Amino acid sequence: MNKTIFNFRNFFYCSLCFFCMFSLAFAGESHLSSHKAVFGEAEFVGNISNKKIDEASGMAASHRQNDRLWLNNDSGDNAVIYAVSNNGKGLGQVQVAGAKNIDWEDMASFDWKERPYLLIADTGDNKGKRKKCTLYIIEEPVVTNHGIFPKNVDIQWQINFQYEDGPRDCEAVTVDVAAKQCLLLSKREECPQLYTLPLFPTPGQRIVTAKKIARISTLPQPNIEDLIQPYGRNRSQPTAMDITPDGQHLVILTYKHAYLYSKENHQTWNSCFDGDPGIIHLPLVGLGSLIQREAMCLSLDGKWLYLTSEKLPAPLYRLEIRLN
Repeated sequence: MNKTIFNFRNFFYCSLCFFCMFSLAFAGESHLSSHKAVFGEAEFVGNISNKKIDEASGMAASHRQNDRLWLNNDSGDNAVIYAVSNNGKGLGQVQVAGAKNIDWEDMASFDWKERPYLLIADTGDNKGKRKKCTLYIIEEPVVTNHGIFPKNVDIQWQINFQYEDGPRDCEAVTVDVAAKQCLLLSKREECPQLYTLPLFPTPGQRIVTAKKIARISTLPQPNIEDLIQPYGRNRSQPTAMDITPDGQHLVILTYKHAYLYSKENHQTWNSCFDGDPGIIHLPLVGLGSLIQREAMCLSLDGKWLYLTSEKLPAPLYRLEIRLN
């Protein structure tokens, strides 16, 4: 057989196989776009100007000021939270008295008895060896009309806990106020595991046990295109999580996109994960553009999703969410 023809046939069949595999890889996500929610395009609103925020791993919307966001750094920083405007301008920082930053990851904000609180999740565990992790709950710092921040804020209560089935790396934590629960989503498994903790543990409990309530198999797995991207094999890993103010929708951020799950007909969280999520398309990874997207939150009114990345520059993006 002519060698040129043989090589051409090989090239043709290889190309055809690659095209089929590529198409199949995307087929698993195409149906996710049809969802009751409507998502706007992500827009860049500015770089975070405070250069101390170089490992942004958690973000929460202020419940005192609608245009303010709170952030924390990953491990390596002090026990400090930072405030920025909703266009990234640095506003101030506050030390959390008595806390340790072993591996801070996500943040959450919520109201309880008409007081605004922030939850800081010291839940990172890359090697899966921590015997216990901690959630710190503080009252959101009061900032004066002149923009003066308090130097310190006290811990109102903290939750020391362990998982019922051994250590887990967790970067996605939020608060379901209606259920008086904290939700924690593991990171490293192929199908992330969802755990719950009581927001108000029984007094005197030194270590609380996080209970597993769901296994999330509906987050899309990396496809062929993903594998050539930064963090390619990890692109489906959850890095942040938040609940809409009405408590009916939950957004999970991954290294690729974000995904929205919705309760219907009084579902519980563990049952709503059986259905496919709505896909929230995020910008492609580029130089200085959300390379390591690990911090995300919903605005106080639930209309905007904000996210940023570890490393510098730390771009701040937002996109509109219209829920039907």
